[in-house]
Amino acid sequence: NLSGDFLAVVMTFFMAAVMVLIRKYPKTPSVLAAGSVSSLQVMIVGGLIGEPLAVVPHEIGLLVAFGSVQALGIILLTEGAKLIPASLSALIGTLEIPLAVLGAFIILAEVPATATLAGGTIVILAIVMQMRSDWLKVRRSHLSMAAGVD
Repeated sequence: NLSGDFLAVVMTFFMAAVMVLIRKYPKTPSVLAAGSVSSLQVMIVGGLIGEPLAVVPHEIGLLVAFGSVQALGIILLTEGAKLIPASLSALIGTLEIPLAVLGAFIILAEVPATATLAGGTIVILAIVMQMRSDWLKVRRSHLSMAAGVD
């Protein structure tokens, strides 16, 4: 669906802009207020274009749980991005898609396609290899400093 693809690109652009702004202005107190306003805006738009009263009562708890986990994830991502290097933040953010597929498999028993499994495995292995390489560099640096070698 072309409109869904367009919205995904727009969302990606704005999420990247948020991350850049957080890196540029790390003294920003919290994203909690901005996230709350954003959620309110989404709720209003969703209420206008959707059917909010069509939710089955026993699914309201699931929606609240989903929203809470989503909000917690955004808060942790934005607050954590201030504390770690941008490259590490980008690597961790890249894990979101393969881990979402894994979560759908574990929680919903949704079996991913072979291509999805292959792609997710490649992404996860690449990230693990990069993080291991970075860790080894830091470790060597600490060992050489401890030994007094430049």
